Amino acid sequence: MATTVDGTRETVSARRSDLVQLTVAETITARGKELSADDTVGEARRLFRSRGVHVLPVLDGTAYLGAVDRGSFGGDVSDDAPVGPFAMPLVPTALATATAGEAFAALDRADAKRLVVLDADRLTYVGLVCMRCDREHLCVDAALVAGAR
Repeated sequence: MATTVDGTRETVSARRSDLVQLTVAETITARGKELSADDTVGEARRLFRSRGVHVLPVLDGTAYLGAVDRGSFGGDVSDDAPVGPFAMPLVPTALATATAGEAFAALDRADAKRLVVLDADRLTYVGLVCMRCDREHLCVDAALVAGAR
């Protein structure tokens, strides 16, 4: 497992085959790249400058509203506009208690690399599964994986 540190969060690159027996909640990335519904389109555009940011979950408190991606905003949308109205169901979702294997299969069926993990109420945001382009590795919160083993 390769380890990277981004500010105060630490992620590891893990093979999906090593994670299939965990719950999907144990395979998420560290939180920190979510937007509040009141955040601005300009803030989203700033986060999208990072090559690794593909989608941004949009939250109302802890409630998941949807996500935005680089194509969510036309050039005519002001940086000052709130991001909430642009949130759409762009990525698959899974319950936190599902196995990682089930969640990875959902990603495969949707041909997606990102998956939003929700609590049992199907509303509360838990985190984001981030599969790499090779579809064999994920960026995973190091503390979650360590605690699961």
